[in-house]
Amino acid sequence: MAREETLQKIIRILDYELVMTGDAARARALYEDVRKLANEADLPEFTALIYIIEKTRECDYDAAIRRAENILPDAIEAAFYLNIACVTAYMFKFQYEESSKYVEAAAAIDPEHFRVDYARAQLYFVNEEFDKSLENFRRVMEKEPGLPSPYIGMANVFFAQEDYNKALGYFERALEIAEDIPHTHCGLARMMMSRRNYATAERHVQRALELDAENPYVSSVAASFYYDTGRLDIALEITGGSVERCPDDRYARLNLGGYLYSAGRNEEAFEQAEKALELGAEAAQELMDSIKGTMEENVKPRFIDSGERMPHKE
Repeated sequence: MAREETLQKIIRILDYELVMTGDAARARALYEDVRKLANEADLPEFTALIYIIEKTRECDYDAAIRRAENILPDAIEAAFYLNIACVTAYMFKFQYEESSKYVEAAAAIDPEHFRVDYARAQLYFVNEEFDKSLENFRRVMEKEPGLPSPYIGMANVFFAQEDYNKALGYFERALEIAEDIPHTHCGLARMMMSRRNYATAERHVQRALELDAENPYVSSVAASFYYDTGRLDIALEITGGSVERCPDDRYARLNLGGYLYSAGRNEEAFEQAEKALELGAEAAQELMDSIKGTMEENVKPRFIDSGERMPHKE
């Protein structure tokens, strides 16, 4: 296979096949396909890119960023995708200004690529600039109408604005396009939970877990569901696993603290809340105050899920 032909095949996997699946097992197989093609065609930048993507999925964001930033000054063929990889890694470190720098670096290489619009939409979303977020998600739809991700993004914006009917419509459209995206099932689970339709919510939670149980967002939604339905032991197990995999996830720490508080494990709860606060979760202070009050007055704990979720992770 000619080098240029191999390069185009790799780009198709990155821009279409990986975007069209949220099945962790399928994604891992596609990473191996890219690695094999890159090795055969002497495209080491793409081999490095897969390492960076894998480290990001493992929540080892610092390792991902170090590798990307070491390669980027001399990168040519994979420069665009390396910049996008840095956008994602910095988003999960909650360093949105750094993410924005890499979005613009990617835009300087290929301003019309749908990933530029998508990255901007995500950054506007986490900064609660919802109109701009919707505008950029719509641009992705116009450029790539067959992708599920912009519909999920639109749904998340409308859900955040409490426009649940519009949110449901976009989640359902995303599901029609691709059934195996866990974020779609998480969104629908949250919709059904808000309507107290727990049987349907559970079906979506279980499907999301089947697809990618180690994804931080999937874990947070699943734990919230099991907590809301009185299965605190499962919520603790899921969230504890998430913290173990992603120790710097402030919201996993915060929610684990809350679940431990509900279980009456106050010292452990306080430790997790304190760590969440150190990582930047301001809501952890309120939880810490509640735990202190409980320990001092021996009152019954009351925890409400923070509702905070990590940003959308591809």
